Amino acid sequence: MSHLAYGHDPSIDVYKLEELVRGRSNSNVATSNDATTSDATIMLGSWYRHQGGYEEARACFRLRVLEAISMLRDDKPENDHDGYIRLCERLSHAG
Repeated sequence: MSHLAYGHDPSIDVYKLEELVRGRSNSNVATSNDATTSDATIMLGSWYRHQGGYEEARACFRLRVLEAISMLRDDKPENDHDGYIRLCERLSHAG
């Protein structure tokens, strides 16, 4: 059963996510490492992908995937586990 069947319009939540993502970065896609912005960007990208907005979704996921790859490429082996987890999570949302 869809959200609309319950009287809830998901576009309101999407608008709030867009405001959170764009409001913190003053651009179309968040550039901050802030965990809240990162999570919001991933959720927004997932929404875009499920609605057929593949270019918008790609823009959301791109920076977050590059952040995870950066963790794997640095000279700190102690953060590699977190880098792999982040990469896995972000790619699974990206589809």
